[in-house]
Amino acid sequence: MAKSGSVQAIGLAASRPPESRPSPEAARRSRLLVIEDDATIRWLTVVILEEEGYRVDSAADGATGIALAHERRPDLILCDIVMSGLDGYAVLAALRQDPLSATTPVIFLTGVGESTALRKGMELGADDYLTKPFAPERLVRAVAARLSRSVAMRRDSRRRLDALQANLARALPHEFLTPLTAVMGLSSMLMEEGAVPTADVREVAGGIFRSGAALQRAITRFLLYAELDAGVAEPPGQCLAPDVVTSVITGAACVAAARLNRDSDLAVEVEAVPIAMTRHHLEVMVTELVDNAMKFSKSPSIVTVRCGSQGDVCVLTVADVGHGMTPAHVDGLARAPFLRRHQEQPGLGLGLAIVRRMAERHRGEVIFDTTPGRGTTVNVRLPRPPEDLIESPSG
Repeated sequence: MAKSGSVQAIGLAASRPPESRPSPEAARRSRLLVIEDDATIRWLTVVILEEEGYRVDSAADGATGIALAHERRPDLILCDIVMSGLDGYAVLAALRQDPLSATTPVIFLTGVGESTALRKGMELGADDYLTKPFAPERLVRAVAARLSRSVAMRRDSRRRLDALQANLARALPHEFLTPLTAVMGLSSMLMEEGAVPTADVREVAGGIFRSGAALQRAITRFLLYAELDAGVAEPPGQCLAPDVVTSVITGAACVAAARLNRDSDLAVEVEAVPIAMTRHHLEVMVTELVDNAMKFSKSPSIVTVRCGSQGDVCVLTVADVGHGMTPAHVDGLARAPFLRRHQEQPGLGLGLAIVRRMAERHRGEVIFDTTPGRGTTVNVRLPRPPEDLIESPSG
């Protein structure tokens, strides 16, 4: 296979500036993996990085590279895009599907003139790229920069996890004990002989079921938020075809409205557009937005769900004519949820925090347009995916 790199492209450099080198301690702690099917480029890349003190493994093809990534768990992977067998895209997709390698930095090695291929790689979740031919000092700088960023991200994740644990400790008792208390109270009535007339048993059983369902949903939402906040939820790079988007949004909105007995208060207007988001995340996002809109508005007011495109952006909108929010409440949404109950704020928090985290995860944003007493419109803006990344209608 013709390759864009040449032998002289990656020569050994005897006079690299000291500032381009990582500290010896950092290099000794870091393991790298080079996946490149050109033997000369692969060998030279390994030698350059080993000179810097890194521990380096290498693979001549994508399948072997994936296996080595699972076995050695490198701190960073350099991967060629154009390879026989599994190409760089397939390697990246496999790495991002494995929890052990989902957050491992990946630098793509690409030939000159492969801008389209490069854009696709970045959309799939690559962290950086090097264009061949490249100078040794540029290789060393790129690796050192990505490793430093990875360390910073791990520290930030640790900080956010500590904050999440503290918030959960404050919020879990109320969120879980409320439905659990109902389950225990109603079940104890059934256990007490004669406490519940036969004609009312079905109603009491229904109350137990609804409280159990509420408890299950609370647990599921807390776990999802924890995954999103820790950055370990579903990776970006997945896209939905227009007909799938229409089906998911309509279905999730209808289920959310039905759960609150407000089917007739729902209006759905969905344009056939692709969305750069996983099916599960889109379903949860719509559910949370509709649920929030209906809880903070009264029947028979209408909650409207729209989806369409504005240039290169896909916009999901959920609007209500309910309570609305003050500027202080909107500002509070940017802070960690759960604190709201202890600050006597309204019950806005976890659901919208999940939506915000999902939008950020998929390189989007959430914008609130709200007026107290007149309602709230939530706009989720997501980048329109490239056509070659959109899943098939049956996907």
